[in-house]
Amino acid sequence: SVTEFTPGKDSFLVELSSIREELVKVILLYAQEGDAEMIFTEAASLNMTDAGYVWLVTEQALQAHHIPVGTLAFKLSYADDYEAHITDSLRVMALALRQLHEQEEEIPEPPVTCDAEGSWDATGTKLFRLIQEQVLTDGQTGKVAFDRQGDRTSAEYSIINVQEGHHDHPFRSLQHVGEYFYDK
Repeated sequence: SVTEFTPGKDSFLVELSSIREELVKVILLYAQEGDAEMIFTEAASLNMTDAGYVWLVTEQALQAHHIPVGTLAFKLSYADDYEAHITDSLRVMALALRQLHEQEEEIPEPPVTCDAEGSWDATGTKLFRLIQEQVLTDGQTGKVAFDRQGDRTSAEYSIINVQEGHHDHPFRSLQHVGEYFYDK
């Protein structure tokens, strides 16, 4: 079942209690850090972070201090490597623009304002389609490809497991336990 949490609430006890009553043991949580912090704190008060519960969370929720031990999360690889993302983006754009120039006899001047699209509307649509069709199997951020909406597919992720801290580091530690990626 799906329980929708309204972001920014002061308490999620009602929603968590209904999840608990349904005897759900695997929870997929998509939440920002602040909401996740509240959810984990209240889930602990309902014993929903004990052994027997499995939490699968988004990267934002992974930052919460009270995240349950044993939680699994996907963390986007290369997320902080801006140079690699820019390099891959420029390669995709260059390939798409080259195709556009090969396919079009005459390309109109691009608009200088949003009101002045005019004859560039069809060209812009075609360029967007050409960008979507590009695939880099050797991108610096992994395989670069897009779906029909222009969202990236085949992104690479590290799989993270939340571990109990120890006497040197009492806070919970994030252990890299696997990877999800495109393999050539």
